[in-house]
Amino acid sequence: AGRCGLHGLFVFSGDAENLIVKGDSGMNVMEKLGKLIPHWMEHNEEHARGYLRWAEEAEAAGLDELAGILRKVHEETLKINGLFEEAGKEV
Repeated sequence: AGRCGLHGLFVFSGDAENLIVKGDSGMNVMEKLGKLIPHWMEHNEEHARGYLRWAEEAEAAGLDELAGILRKVHEETLKINGLFEEAGKEV
């Protein structure tokens, strides 16, 4: 998967809490979150696909219990995106 457009706008210094906006011209918290929430959702979807893929790999290797756990992680990640959707309506 390619990189999203926000990587050109934001400098990530290890974690989202320390996000710095390049050329920040007074962007307020709502504006930043309006950019970040869809960004986080996109990355969550990428991770969710990876969890499912590895669940399938684990299952193929006979690691059924591990595969089940990874499938649950996949499902929970998608639920988190539902919460991000709610949050996005607030910004």
